[in-house]
Amino acid sequence: MPLLKQATCIRYEYADRSESCWLPAGSDSPSPTPTRRITLDVTIEYEPGDGFILAYSAREDPTFAYDDWFGSLSAAEAAAEEMFGIGPDRWDKA
Repeated sequence: MPLLKQATCIRYEYADRSESCWLPAGSDSPSPTPTRRITLDVTIEYEPGDGFILAYSAREDPTFAYDDWFGSLSAAEAAAEEMFGIGPDRWDKA
């Protein structure tokens, strides 16, 4: 698939829900969900005749890698901005 755009070294923070949600004795509410900070590399690739793939992966954790399909380049760009704050000036053309 042809690579159209990429953005590297994107700092991202998310709630790490891998910890169990048990309540400590005497507590009536769970502990706050810990956050995790990672560095992402994000790309938009074109799948000829099918659409656009927004792919992202963490440098620190090879299991943190996902991709999403979009019908247009503008939809993939909008998702990247909403999810990771990647605006038009942050993309490098491939």
